[in-house]
Amino acid sequence: LAGVRRRLPYLAELGVDTLHLLSLLQPRQGDSDGGYAIADYLRPDRRHGTLDELLELIAALRADGVSLCVDFVLNHTSDEHEWARAAEDGSAYHRALFRTFPDRTGPDRWETCLPEVFPNLAPGNFTWNEPMQRWVWTTFREFQWDLDWSNPDVMVEIAGLALELANYGVEMLRLDAIAFTWKRFATNCQNQPEAHLVAQALRATLAMAAPATVLLAEAIVGPDDLIGYLGRHERDRPECELAYHNQLMVQGWSMLASGRADLARTAVGRLTDIPARTTWFTYVRCHDDIGWAIDDADASAIGLSGQGHRDYLAAFFRGDFPGSFARGTPFASNPLTGDERTSGMTATLAGVTAALEAEDPDALDRAIDRILFLYAIAFGVGGVPIIYMGDELCQQDDRTWPADPERRADSRWAHRPAFDDALLPDRDDPSTPT
Repeated sequence: LAGVRRRLPYLAELGVDTLHLLSLLQPRQGDSDGGYAIADYLRPDRRHGTLDELLELIAALRADGVSLCVDFVLNHTSDEHEWARAAEDGSAYHRALFRTFPDRTGPDRWETCLPEVFPNLAPGNFTWNEPMQRWVWTTFREFQWDLDWSNPDVMVEIAGLALELANYGVEMLRLDAIAFTWKRFATNCQNQPEAHLVAQALRATLAMAAPATVLLAEAIVGPDDLIGYLGRHERDRPECELAYHNQLMVQGWSMLASGRADLARTAVGRLTDIPARTTWFTYVRCHDDIGWAIDDADASAIGLSGQGHRDYLAAFFRGDFPGSFARGTPFASNPLTGDERTSGMTATLAGVTAALEAEDPDALDRAIDRILFLYAIAFGVGGVPIIYMGDELCQQDDRTWPADPERRADSRWAHRPAFDDALLPDRDDPSTPT
């Protein structure tokens, strides 16, 4: 956190007015799904600094006119959170905050309709807990316990935490995994109507007590489901003010790979208008993988196969398709469903890495043009554009992640690098990729 403060002049140079510090809060020890297995919502990761240092950073940001965005994980806590520890120790109140089962009867019924988010890392959606002698619902990883949002105590607890973070001066809460919060049998337990009620209730609570706080929906879902998180329903209701424009991101990369814009025009053009009080977070890539969310109906409308185009994009951006300029890394490949997502920094996916390896200056120029093209869309379409750290310097993949025991199972660490100070002088040198 002290190091972030030292970089505030650099952020000012870039014109940044909102800083999103991902995985800021204290996670469980060891593997923590990149920090999203939260052990304490109200303290920063001790490896980053103290609470006092966080409050000092927020004050310094505010003095520079910069808002802070913090991840607020709604679907689950870690198994090391005080609620989970109390549940293991026998507290009926805390056990009721989570979804647990005495035997496999319930989990086996639910598994018939549930997909696997990380089939390679964490197959199945339930984990046996020895201290409680119960099965715990664990959508993402075995150490991330799903909260039971049908219990109103969960809303009371989470709303209280949101208000505490607002008191710190956090001005934007990114509602992580909001689409997964409500469980309904015989569905995939995503995008249920009550998930929107969760967001609406949080919006109402904050509107009364901390009205300057903005909610960002982390809902990486299909286009027909996405609009709802901005409050567009049969009757509009205040919900989140911001949502990630996932379709715009996917269609940008699709245009680069295919050389055609008709699918993008079809997919983006049919999105319902969003409420006037809301807007998009527009982006080229993020800290997560790229899921090739090509809608079958959109693809069919222009004579493509949805599954075929998804397969093509996965192969193209891993660099296995003839003529590909990308050097991405597969993520969460699932041979049963044909699903494969992609990891990689923008520079790596856009061709900078391949051009430098080939020592081809013309290819390098084209790669940089691709990056500028994608960011022109993100900045020009309307909304709040995001730059993920390193893209502004043409930084490439972190190639050290496979050697780290805590990271080697998750290829997303390829595009979660440390800031490369060595590139900073190059930002003023037009002869460099940076």
